[in-house]
Amino acid sequence: MVKILDGKKAAALVLRRLKRSIGSRTIRLVIVQVGHRPDSAIYIRQKIRAAEQIGVQADVISLSTQTSQTKLIRTLEKLNADTSVHGILLQLPLPSHLDAHRIVECVSPNKDVDGFHSATRVTSPLILSLLHLQRMAKPVHYGLAIILGSPSIFSHELTDHLQKLGYAVEQHQASNSIPTATKKANLVISVRGRGPKIFARHIKKGAIVLDAGIRTFEHHTTGDADLSVQSVASAVSPVPGGVGPLTVAYALSNLVRLAKKKDMRSQKATAHV
Repeated sequence: MVKILDGKKAAALVLRRLKRSIGSRTIRLVIVQVGHRPDSAIYIRQKIRAAEQIGVQADVISLSTQTSQTKLIRTLEKLNADTSVHGILLQLPLPSHLDAHRIVECVSPNKDVDGFHSATRVTSPLILSLLHLQRMAKPVHYGLAIILGSPSIFSHELTDHLQKLGYAVEQHQASNSIPTATKKANLVISVRGRGPKIFARHIKKGAIVLDAGIRTFEHHTTGDADLSVQSVASAVSPVPGGVGPLTVAYALSNLVRLAKKKDMRSQKATAHV
């Protein structure tokens, strides 16, 4: 019988642990949103709700879709200099006229909650959530892992983590078809959100399927994997309710980690005075 990997329950445990670790500490997160995408608004509300649960102050800076790159960078630089801000979360995707790769580099690595900066101090919350779900699935054999999605810094970092666990990893874009290699894989991770869906016929019996794709059609959210996958897989992360809640929880975990590092730097500076 397939095991449904409950990301909501796992996220609740992570948040409970964070709330205990924060104690009476004051931690502030600022979320920067450019434009008014309905899906981004939903994700931001989820992050604010989770932040409130653990006692973190979460503020949102909403900028218009027409915001210039110069203005956005200036906004981020002000937040970098604001000592009351412990973490900055830039809500993606950005409008097409903005250079996302350049802009994420403008967030201080010391406040980069999402782990996008090239010199980031934290691991991507999405990677942390996928690794958490992989542990929940309790794999018997590691073997081959397939990552479906465009090659990126994210996929390369995820590959490194999986290889350390003992997986042999292959990456496939799967933009037009699902590669036959998935039939040999013990672990399939899909982070596409578009292109062909994954069906039972694409999956090896007993494999683990981690679905990080998000597809919205007529206000209904699904992932990259069809429900038929559950008839052959040993464990599946659902969409919604799988990767999403855990990713939010681990973004806040990164925030708490960065806040504690800031405290340590302040204590060292005081000690040298």
